Amino acid sequence: MKFNNMRRVDNWAGVPICLALGGVESVRRIFKRKRPDFVPGKVRRVLVMKFIGLGTIAEALPMFRAMRRYYPNAQISFLTFEWCEGLVRLLGFDSVRVIRTSSFFRFTVDSLSAIWWGWRSRFDVSHDLEFFSKFSYIMSYLIHAPVRVGYFIRVLRYIKLLTDPVPYNPSRHVLEAFLAQINMDDRMLRPGDSDSPALPPESDSEADKLLRKSGLWGAPMLVSVNVNTGEMSELRMWSLAYHSVLATKLHTTHRAAIAFVGTASDRVRVEEVIRTLPEGVRAANLAGMTRVDILLSILQKSRLLVSNDSGPLHLASMMGTPTVGFFGAESARVFGPRAATSINIDKQLYCSPCLNVYNFKDYDCPYGMKCMKDISPEEALEAVSKLLGKPEE
Repeated sequence: MKFNNMRRVDNWAGVPICLALGGVESVRRIFKRKRPDFVPGKVRRVLVMKFIGLGTIAEALPMFRAMRRYYPNAQISFLTFEWCEGLVRLLGFDSVRVIRTSSFFRFTVDSLSAIWWGWRSRFDVSHDLEFFSKFSYIMSYLIHAPVRVGYFIRVLRYIKLLTDPVPYNPSRHVLEAFLAQINMDDRMLRPGDSDSPALPPESDSEADKLLRKSGLWGAPMLVSVNVNTGEMSELRMWSLAYHSVLATKLHTTHRAAIAFVGTASDRVRVEEVIRTLPEGVRAANLAGMTRVDILLSILQKSRLLVSNDSGPLHLASMMGTPTVGFFGAESARVFGPRAATSINIDKQLYCSPCLNVYNFKDYDCPYGMKCMKDISPEEALEAVSKLLGKPEE
């Protein structure tokens, strides 16, 4: 199923299902016993749910590590959609359960199977990390851990499916929102919580093989560029023409070879950019040609990633690679990488950010994406040069 179709189903079917479950819960609360005191040190089984957003999963890595301290005696499992599986399996969870989304039939079967798995696993606590998804709200309730933590959803404010709702503050960084679920803030993080996850040895060798095949192996400087915005919204896309100008300037000023990364659906866009590059620019289209672990290895080998606000930007930052990110439809203050080697360009126009949890990140821009058009290639190159050093003369 396409993401936009899933979002429509979530919006239109999710509310009546939640209303029905809310009625069941209201009756149930009349007869159920009082919940025992919640003591994190006594918790044995924890479920974390995050279904969409490779970038937000990457941003949550310090929270996942802090969660090990918050629940020192627990096994921690993760429930996600199949497109996030590769990344989640690298993050050290005790088990990972996947719901396939390739068809409505598989989605339904896997969702029901996950509910049964959740019942059998007898989780003590579940943490729903989605901000506006009714599907995750429903799954949290049906798996029915005694303690169910998630974000207060305004449209469902009268439905008490969670036992421990957490207010979502849209002005604070997403990592702070995640940490709020375990009663921490970013001052309580420890050195090492943000360290890059270890990659399997074969990821490195496969990445080297792909770079050799694409003609980028041995380049004095490898810079990755990502034109992808993900299916959620193309309002976050920087102009392809601007990408072409920047790639040319990276070649002429820094002698950089360009690895264009992204998903399979980006290959046509990347080819359009590469066709406009002058002769002699060393560039290759790697979009859709990598598993996530191979992509992480390529990003780690790169001196820098230039990217729209999408998954690869946060993956690169997670791997310790300097980044230059373009923001407008969403706020860099909320979603931008916070590493010292990350520069987030955000023009902060009056209408920006326009995507948020209250409009389900669905918006028709009346200004022709001015927030992205106002970020010039020259401004991007200046940010790149701050991270790479003075350009060659």
